[in-house]
Order: sequence, then structure tokens, then C-alpha cells
Amino acid sequence: MKTVFWFRRDFRIEDNPVLAAPCEICLPIFIFDKNILGDFKANDPRITFIFNKVKKLKNDLMKNGMNLAIFYGCPDEIFRYLKKEGYNKVIFSQDYTRRSIERDRQISEIIDTTIVRDNFLFHPSEIKKNDGTPYKMFSPFYRTAKNKMDESQLIKFPFNYSKIAGFNYDNIYIIENNEIIKKPISIENIGFVENCVDNFAADKSPEYLCERLKNLINNYESNREYPALDETSHLGVHLRFGTISIRELVRFVKSLKEDGFQTETFMKQLLWREFFNSVLYNFPHSEFENFKDVEIPWENDLKFFEHWKNGTTGVPIVDAAMRQLNKTGYMHNRLRMVVASFLTKDLHTDWRWGEEYFKQKLFDYEASSNIGSWQWAASTGCDAQPYFRVFNPYRQAEKFDKDAEFIKKWVPELQSFKAGDIHSEDKLFEIDVKNYTRPVCRHETESRKSIELFRIHFKTDRKA
Repeated sequence: MKTVFWFRRDFRIEDNPVLAAPCEICLPIFIFDKNILGDFKANDPRITFIFNKVKKLKNDLMKNGMNLAIFYGCPDEIFRYLKKEGYNKVIFSQDYTRRSIERDRQISEIIDTTIVRDNFLFHPSEIKKNDGTPYKMFSPFYRTAKNKMDESQLIKFPFNYSKIAGFNYDNIYIIENNEIIKKPISIENIGFVENCVDNFAADKSPEYLCERLKNLINNYESNREYPALDETSHLGVHLRFGTISIRELVRFVKSLKEDGFQTETFMKQLLWREFFNSVLYNFPHSEFENFKDVEIPWENDLKFFEHWKNGTTGVPIVDAAMRQLNKTGYMHNRLRMVVASFLTKDLHTDWRWGEEYFKQKLFDYEASSNIGSWQWAASTGCDAQPYFRVFNPYRQAEKFDKDAEFIKKWVPELQSFKAGDIHSEDKLFEIDVKNYTRPVCRHETESRKSIELFRIHFKTDRKA
């Protein structure tokens, strides 16, 4: 039997259940899916990151007597071609978004499929309440998941060498409208140009980041909140693309705990990831609609949205965070909450606009976590912050960037100003800053407006 090993978001040979599957002859493949790539600009640096990881995976397989065939096109067309070439089975790891589920359903109608779990510790339908319904609140989900976690979730899958099929592994197979074109392996031949940006996580190996985490984890609970310290793990992008398995990371963290390290806060962050995946899977409407049965009349002012995107709102911590995102494809987690609250509660803009922009920029974009976090900030999601809680960006900056070190790095227009002035909305309205705008709104005025608006619509919609 000739089996296809389809790599998708598992760019590694270590602890990979796809490679652990026994077969007579295999064809390892990666597909640059044109349906997905159509959402990206030609110079998107994330495609450069993915392309380089695909090449590394290919090299790692070759070092172990295997190889990787690279395709460009629509998966259904590619699998019809492979079926005609005598391949009768495909093995791949499961994705859980609606788009992925529909794609995999189409593939299952073409070729026999075996689906393995790899990207998350638990299947999103696995952690449920006693009555069999999924959790809507993180705290009880966390307790149940923590108690349920055992060695069955953390098994290490061995590398199982399989004889590879005879194939032209030296070219990209471009399949479109039943036409097959073979081109040299280059990013240009899938319609993109190389574009590398200074993204710390993307530039470092997961092994390096795990060793770095070991040095940070005892103070992780407090220090992770301060963007100038930059003491988060930066492992999100590697979990997103599977350059490290979630099992390997948890095994590593458990070994640290056994050695006396303080690991609970970090583990809780990993289980937030599991929780949001469960929510999106069990409540798929929340991908595009409010999780809560409430409709907010967003103002959606395009001028304000452009200021928010470009980091020109005149609110220093918001602008610094957005400039970091635009330049590097990364934003500190504390700041993700701050800018999301500012967009939805101060600028009265639909959370879906912000979520979509993050989708276009973040290297570590995970649909379930991003959607869940945006709905949390907008007070429309499950386990959301109550609508009457609004992040004050000036207080957040004063608390988590006291000396304005992070702000001054990304908003150099404020380099000569005192931190106290930078953290004062009144001062920012009074002083003239060369090449920097005054705040686009008054926080207290707009937050009160949001609270009243949400109060009315939550009350009205819940009665309806």
C-alpha cells in the first residue's frame, strides 16, 4: 500500500505521530494551499518563515533517509492526482476550524484518510462538564483538564523510518486545472518574494526558547506582564507551526516542576490555548459572530481604525504596541489585551475588524486563541471580562511600563519626554510633540459611553 504522509502544521520529525505510522511505501508531502495563500500579500514575511521551515523539514527527512515532495495548488486537485498515481491512503494531523474540517471532509471523499491528533493535548470535544456539555468558563475547564492530563496525552511518538516512493523530489509540483507543472523549489515559484523581518521567536529554535524558558519560569508569573522585560516564552509561533510538539513542551515543563521550578502559571497559559480551541470547535458560530447573544451597534469609524492600525492614535502604549506588531509580526500578550480593549471600548469598533487585522500580521496567529481573546476583550465572548470593565491604557502603561522604556523604543517621538507626562492623558492633550498627534479621544468619556451602550444592549438582548 502506498501512503501519503501529509505535513501541515507539524514541521518536525521528532515526536510526530504522522511519521510514527507504519506503512510499506510512503510519500511525505507538503502542500502550499492556494486557497489559503490567496489571503496573503506577495511579500508577507510569514510565508518566508513557512517556506524556510518546509525546506528545513525536507532536509531533516533527507538526513534520515526520507524526503519531502512539495506541491502548490488546491488539496482536492492534488489528491485526485495522487490517487491516479496509485496512492490509496493519506495520514495527517487534525485541524479544528470550520475551513479545515470542510477541506478534510472533501479529501476523505477522494482518498482513504487516517487522522491523528497532534496540535493540542486534548480533542476539543474531550473536556466536558458532568452533563456532557462543553465548558464556557475557563476556571472549571482548567481544573478538569489539569486533573485529566496523564501520560496518554504526553506519549512520545517514535520516528518510524518508512521506504519512500520513487518521486521527483527536486521540484515543486504545481497542479492547476488538471495541468502539472514542475518548477525549481523557490518561494518565487509559489508567487511570493522573500521577506525576512526581525521576529525574535521566528529567528530562534524551539530548543533555544525552551532553555530560555528554564531561566525565566520561576519569575514568569510577574515578569511576563512587562513588555520592556520581554520575558514571555515566545513559543507560540512554534506551537502554531509544530516545530515543537505540544507534548514535548509539556513534558519539558513537567520535568522542570519535578526539579522544583514554579511552572503552574505557564501551564495555565497552555491550557488557555486548549480552552479556546474547545470553544471554537463546540461553538463554531463564534468564529464570525458574538459568542453571547448580544448585538452591539459598533460605530466602525474608518479614520479611527486606520489610526489604530498604524499606531497613530496619540495614546502611547497603544501606538507602541501596534508599531511593534507592524514591524515584527509580534505583540506582547498584555498589550494585545490593551489594544483590543482600546479599539472596542474607546473607539467603538467591531472586534472582528481587530481580529482580522491581527490575523494579517501575527506570526503566532492561532484562530481559536485570537478569536477567543478578542471576544474576551470586547465582552462578547465566553468567560469574557464584564462589559463594565474597560482597560485604561494610561494606567496600564504606568503599571506595566513605568519608565516608558517600551513606549520610547517604539514611539521615538516621545524619547525626550518624562514617563509621567507620557502616562498622563491630560499632559498629552496639553503639550506639542513634534510629528506625533494628540490622543484621538478622551478615555474616560469614551469608556463611560461604552459601558452605558453595553449595559443597554446586554439588558435588552437578554430580555428578547
